[in-house]
Amino acid sequence: MSHLQRNYQLISMLNVERETANILKWFALVSSIDRGSGREAAMADKIVTIAKNLNLNWKRDEVNNVVVYKPATPGYESSPSICFQAHIDMVAIGQDGEDFDTSTIRFVAKQGRLYADNTTLGADNGIGVAFMLSIMEGGMPHGPLEFLFTTDEENGLTGAKFVDSAWVNSQFIINLDSENWGEVTIGCAGGGRINTAIPIDSHSLIGVSDPSTKFSIELSNLLGGHSGDDINKGHANAIIELAVISLNLLQDFPSLRLLSFDGGSRSNVIPSQCMATFIVYDDEPDLLFRIKLSVGANQDSLRARFKAETKLTLTISELEKAMVGTCFSQEFAWDLLRILHRIPNGVLAVNTDDPSMVQTSNNIGVVETKADQIAITTLHRSSSNGDLLKTKEEILRILSDYPSVEVAIGNEYSAWEPQYGSKLLEYIQNSFAGFTGSEIKAIVIHGGLECAHFISKWPTAELVSIGPNIKQIHSQNEYVELDGISPFWRWLLKLMAEINQLK
Repeated sequence: MSHLQRNYQLISMLNVERETANILKWFALVSSIDRGSGREAAMADKIVTIAKNLNLNWKRDEVNNVVVYKPATPGYESSPSICFQAHIDMVAIGQDGEDFDTSTIRFVAKQGRLYADNTTLGADNGIGVAFMLSIMEGGMPHGPLEFLFTTDEENGLTGAKFVDSAWVNSQFIINLDSENWGEVTIGCAGGGRINTAIPIDSHSLIGVSDPSTKFSIELSNLLGGHSGDDINKGHANAIIELAVISLNLLQDFPSLRLLSFDGGSRSNVIPSQCMATFIVYDDEPDLLFRIKLSVGANQDSLRARFKAETKLTLTISELEKAMVGTCFSQEFAWDLLRILHRIPNGVLAVNTDDPSMVQTSNNIGVVETKADQIAITTLHRSSSNGDLLKTKEEILRILSDYPSVEVAIGNEYSAWEPQYGSKLLEYIQNSFAGFTGSEIKAIVIHGGLECAHFISKWPTAELVSIGPNIKQIHSQNEYVELDGISPFWRWLLKLMAEINQLK
């Protein structure tokens, strides 16, 4: 059920500036339409409808990218053209941690922040879309404007990859997908996914006394986070840690057999949960009790190593006894867990000029037990195209040690090299200083941005990425700071006005 009217009512009761309320109303409209990654058609429909109502020309492609053209107001026809860009999809994590219909987002306001009710908010990048729709609505003088709405950004920038290069002719492209007021992004890491399929080698349990003792071990309540922004914060990867624990259990308790191993939700999210299920191959007195002691010791060890993981929980649960026909062969179980242990994970290299900046990383994001195979998805990133290739080759080399493994490479994109000397960056810096009295910080981020594709499509264009304060994206704790929306909007209008004066 859509909460649009309820969200409108909440906005009307907030003690915020008029500009903030207007942006939030657009955001509420955006949030009333399902736009989980891969499900953007209805949102594209709405943008086209808005463009038609405003008598603006538009184009749409087969992957639901949309571009809208707004001609210059009289007297500004010779001003430089600006393209504003945002992605319309969002990471959809609901109350149970699973994908949800994002048209049901319910706003919650507290302590000067706007959250969603136990789901991701989708301010990444719904707030950027709201700013663009407000500019489309008009009311300010401007030169020629283009509005590029892209799809499936969260699943690998695929919408940006397929945008027709003939769509955009602007000299300046302003991406509205950054989350820190006071920063301008001028470069980002490139990346690529490696999808690995390992055919399951099963072992028959015929002859084993049934019903069998079956239990699960779950590592949960970890911080998780974005595999670009948070990869250097020391957050535990649930898949890696449970793989090590499972390896040790198989070594210490030879009568155990592995049945399944599942963890993570997305390749660009550090896994916060993972579960393994086992059966007891032979009856042993007090075996489950001894396993529980071992699991308890592992929980204490993990909490000591990852002090920020204050909610970390390692749980063993005896499951209902059942007839089990097959399990993983011991050799297969060992190979699977060793692969997860051997694949590089976390920060692999830092920037030599600024060690606080991550240069290269890899995230083991998803492991899923299917009917006949184990699927593993990893995402490697680097601001060095050379390191991107080296990291991919190292992972493939490790996987090549296991002949049955099938590998597919997907969603590769090059790094966006920073344009330190661009005119657009100069205008951004001068405008921000004039508006706030302080310097804006130019950064290169470790996450992926669609600009990495745009710079190859429009090599003569100048690109930046900016945005208001949005925190804890891709989580149920995501929020946007309400008192930052109006200043960002007013600065954006100031920047447009200053570019209007250029010829």
